[in-house]
Amino acid sequence: MFKKVFATLIVLFTAVIAVFGKNGLLEYFEMKNQIKDLRGRLSELKSDYIKEGNEVYGLTKDDTFLEKHARENLKMSKPNEKVYLFNDKKSD
Repeated sequence: MFKKVFATLIVLFTAVIAVFGKNGLLEYFEMKNQIKDLRGRLSELKSDYIKEGNEVYGLTKDDTFLEKHARENLKMSKPNEKVYLFNDKKSD
């Protein structure tokens, strides 16, 4: 009788540790979700890196891209050129 109770307690204790322990199933699923999130973030960062690399290339090698960037982002214009700015806000 004592051996059965002792064996049952050991199995129960082992199961509890396997689920709730430091490297148990709960920790495993949490890490799995973290890996999924990090892979998504890595994909975003790779996309941003490629976009920024293309922009750097355009700014250093392509005069048309450089001029477009200067006009749109820095609000620059050629001498004697008029620039018209419009508000995109809609009135009620």
